Amino acid sequence: MISGIVPVGICELPNLVNFTFSYNFFCEEEGICENLTSKKIAFDDRRNCLPEKALQRSEKECSAKLEHPVDCFELCCVEGGLGNNVSAGFMAIPPSATASAAMPLSAAPLVAPSHP
Repeated sequence: MISGIVPVGICELPNLVNFTFSYNFFCEEEGICENLTSKKIAFDDRRNCLPEKALQRSEKECSAKLEHPVDCFELCCVEGGLGNNVSAGFMAIPPSATASAAMPLSAAPLVAPSHP
């Protein structure tokens, strides 16, 4: 589970249409992340620790988690590890090998949508 601040960079992605970050321990949202509906972006922020938002975790549950935050540098910053990819508590995840092996277009037939 992730805690901390929802970074504005995610909420400003140009093709973002749906952002689900529910069931974590986020305690703050930066900039436009506070009001994604103004950009017509569907979102789900339930069960976090966001003050003034509905359907959040209890203060007791949030306090217990936030008293013992995860130190990413302690977990993954070893010589030759992910040290250069860790920034502000978030780890960069390299693209998977399967993502680079795209399916050729001829492998999947195109079907026009049917209209009643």
